[in-house]
Amino acid sequence: MRPIIKWCKLLSIALILSVILLTQESMASEDLIVNGGFEIGNFVGWNAPCQATPYVGTCMVVSSNIGQAHTGNYSAEIGTTTYSMGVGTTGYLSQNITVPARSKATLSFWYRVDKGAKLRFYLQDAAGYKIQESTFGETPTWTQFRYEISPQYGGKSIILVLEGTAFSDLQSRYEEVNFSSDGGYRALVTFKQSYYPYIDDVSVIIEAS
Repeated sequence: MRPIIKWCKLLSIALILSVILLTQESMASEDLIVNGGFEIGNFVGWNAPCQATPYVGTCMVVSSNIGQAHTGNYSAEIGTTTYSMGVGTTGYLSQNITVPARSKATLSFWYRVDKGAKLRFYLQDAAGYKIQESTFGETPTWTQFRYEISPQYGGKSIILVLEGTAFSDLQSRYEEVNFSSDGGYRALVTFKQSYYPYIDDVSVIIEAS
């Protein structure tokens, strides 16, 4: 009987260790951000006072053929332009997260900032104190930003904020006007060109401390 008891004890220990390892692995890959890739096609999970209705709003989820998403089909376009040229209106997105006590986490997102636009990111605690703040200017290609959230903020509610400001200027190009078999002419056409900051693939991954 004793060999059987010994075997059962060893099996129990192995099962316990497996559960611990699986739990740690699960925690290590848990993402605290909801809808970080905006693949739902909207801002579900985000506090988005800037969310666009048909004619009002300073941020919107755009399809890849417009914003050229980093991955998937959608990205977030933040900020809008105004009727005048230059700096436009600022838009804000935010999401509350709570890193488990005694744990650290890695925050990551991908961004692209068009000409003249601006993107600002910051983390703040419940009292409004800024834990981290970064500003990004023109960045023509998708670029990753990473920041390690210290275990000292574990168990506390913190807010991730993304703030974007658009920009617009005038562009000119020659176009064919009244072109027909009898001929036509080329005219210099001036039009408004708008530029925005884009965000995609936002995540906060828990790491075992």
